[in-house]
Amino acid sequence: MSTRIKVLIAGLLMICSALTCTLASAAEAPKRAAKPVVVTEANDRQEVTLDAGQLFCVRLPQNPSTGMSWSMNQVSADILKPLGEPTDRIDDKGKAIPGQPGTTQWAFVATGAGTHDVQQTLRFEYRQWWSKDFDAPGKVVFYHVVVHAKQVKTSNPETPKATCDAS
Repeated sequence: MSTRIKVLIAGLLMICSALTCTLASAAEAPKRAAKPVVVTEANDRQEVTLDAGQLFCVRLPQNPSTGMSWSMNQVSADILKPLGEPTDRIDDKGKAIPGQPGTTQWAFVATGAGTHDVQQTLRFEYRQWWSKDFDAPGKVVFYHVVVHAKQVKTSNPETPKATCDAS
């Protein structure tokens, strides 16, 4: 075999090798997390579509001085994984004033375990727990959540680094 052909073959092999490494590293590169989805009382009874791994935040208004608070039905960790307990915030830049309204916020990561899209309806109730009319909530809010299945199965999905506060 002539030297010219050997050099040509060696060059082609180097190009193929470099291209293979580039494609392999691009396939392994983590996708950038989608922007968190934030819903409020205005989104009541709407469908919320999420990708597996996406952050989902629920913000509902409340006034704890009235004795009213929000509660949520059970959530399937195979669909939405709660990220801690709900947090309460006052609306006036940190100044605590009696009777002041605020917001309760829940944060979840869409897990979407499996190879098929999954869905769940979240129900939030606003009520006075100590009231005689305990069975009658003051407000009820629903969100129908659909999580698109992951393209690649992983045994331990990462929790998104974004927070509900960043959105």
